Amino acid sequence: MKKTMLAIAAALALAGANPAWALTAKEIMEKAHLAVYYAGDDGKAHVHMEIVNPDGGKRIREFTILRKDVAEGGDQKFFVYFKKPADVRGMTFLVIKHPLGDDERKLFIPAIRMVKRIAPGDARTAFVGSDYTYEDISGRHPSKDNSELLGEETINGRKAWVIKNTPKTPQRDYAWRKTWVDQETFLVLRESYYDESGNEVKRFTMTKWGKVDGFWIGLAGKMENLATPHYTTVEFTDVKLNIGIPDTVFSERSLRNPPKRWVK
Repeated sequence: MKKTMLAIAAALALAGANPAWALTAKEIMEKAHLAVYYAGDDGKAHVHMEIVNPDGGKRIREFTILRKDVAEGGDQKFFVYFKKPADVRGMTFLVIKHPLGDDERKLFIPAIRMVKRIAPGDARTAFVGSDYTYEDISGRHPSKDNSELLGEETINGRKAWVIKNTPKTPQRDYAWRKTWVDQETFLVLRESYYDESGNEVKRFTMTKWGKVDGFWIGLAGKMENLATPHYTTVEFTDVKLNIGIPDTVFSERSLRNPPKRWVK
């Protein structure tokens, strides 16, 4: 059903019809959530991350990320294998995502050969010291926000819906956010975060996207902390979808002994 609805909306857009009249803000955000975080039933990518400090200094993170959906729009499994820099090489990270509850997180630290269970904590905490949060990486469920359609704009030559999303439960780092959703692909082209005074404090920009195995996906992006200023860029390469990753990959055994076939 997910793929069918997205295909219908895309066909309408390509044919020159504007499907906006048929979609509420909530429905648009639901489709965007599926398009951004649930392309295919599973997937693999190499990730190059650069964390840039205000003085221009850079920290590099390179890792392979594996994903498998348990239920469409619902639970997912993630496995991360770090390759660079040398001090984190061989570190692995396992997440069982529960969109409406607390995630299960385990980290393997090779230097001490120990698996550490990470308390769920706040999903808005930083991911490996970057400007992305755990929630940015794995997705925020649309039901957690009140969504309002503000209008339409053209961004980077693309027609997009502009939606205001206000959390039903207050968040520690922002009061509300504005999301630009591409009308053809349902990808999020930009997202700005605002404090209670209406000041923009954080901004995500998709800088590259393309079609992989029949799905439109984001291939590069930039997350900026506007108060610092401090930013992080990510680029996804060697992306593959629907490759049949077995459930056994997402286990504590794999944390200690990463499956070479899937993380190389």
